[in-house]
Amino acid sequence: MARFSWVGILAAEGLAIRQAFQLSVPAYSSDQQFPGPVEWGTREQEGAIWIALFFVVVVFVNLLPAKAVGHMAYWSGWLKILFVVALIIMNVLFSARRKTHPTLFWTYEESLGLGFGRTNLIIPKRPDPILNEQGGGLAAFWSAMTATVFSLVGWEVVVLTTPENGESDTEDAIKVTTRKLGLRIMLLYGFAVFAVGLNVPSNDEILLQLQRGLLEGTSSSVFILSVIREGIPELAHFLNAFFIFSACTTGAASLYCCSRILHAVASIDDRWPDYKPVMSMRNMLAETRNGVPMAAVGLSAFFACLGFLAVAGAGASKVCCIERSWGSMG
Repeated sequence: MARFSWVGILAAEGLAIRQAFQLSVPAYSSDQQFPGPVEWGTREQEGAIWIALFFVVVVFVNLLPAKAVGHMAYWSGWLKILFVVALIIMNVLFSARRKTHPTLFWTYEESLGLGFGRTNLIIPKRPDPILNEQGGGLAAFWSAMTATVFSLVGWEVVVLTTPENGESDTEDAIKVTTRKLGLRIMLLYGFAVFAVGLNVPSNDEILLQLQRGLLEGTSSSVFILSVIREGIPELAHFLNAFFIFSACTTGAASLYCCSRILHAVASIDDRWPDYKPVMSMRNMLAETRNGVPMAAVGLSAFFACLGFLAVAGAGASKVCCIERSWGSMG
């Protein structure tokens, strides 16, 4: 089932691309000290265009030789690490300036930042959007945990890349790489969430509108809300552009892992029924050209077209729930 989790991630990145190109953050009505709306001109274009363009780029990258894909993944990974570190430092500096708040830890005082202490959950697009008391707290905790676990999928990427990695020929190398990957994910994610929480409270006006299903676009990014609240709307455009780059690189890595899992399964003869059409498909998936399993890449990309459901009437939030369910099965 691991393959379905990677397909779900690939489709989710397609949705992220669509939302990023349709960036639209309205002006704060309750506090006029924050700048006006932040929008991209591309938001008027059909969302399917950006998802299709994303799939073209991701498939093209995965048709390159494995060495070229590895170099691209290495350097893009370092760029994303530096970007997250910069976000952490930036939000700490924003909090230290105390431009729009009196104290350093104002969002963590009382009930503004204590998510575990909240007793209600906002349910999008319902007649009564508030679920109160203990049920609301449990539902909020479960929803947060589901999103967090889905975001942390990918620790097994070290094992998936080992057959094509000339420097992973020893058990110690795999252990060290896995340990480094785990530490980077936990530390960077933890510090980033804490740092941005210093500037964006849980009762932020835009966040509440988003939870109620009243907004679409990258207004869901608390990092973009952080720079808007600090009065630097120009920086929001740069962050949004980097989010697009990050989604493309993550999508390429997801398709790589998905296709390699499918290729590995196809390489096991006794796991397939001895039926001629099935064996023909297995042989096709097991074949490679210049070291790249072309058929496995194409089939994996085909199933990832689930992301187009978001522009066919299903809605992005509903599709994301389906993809997270796929990820939990993996």
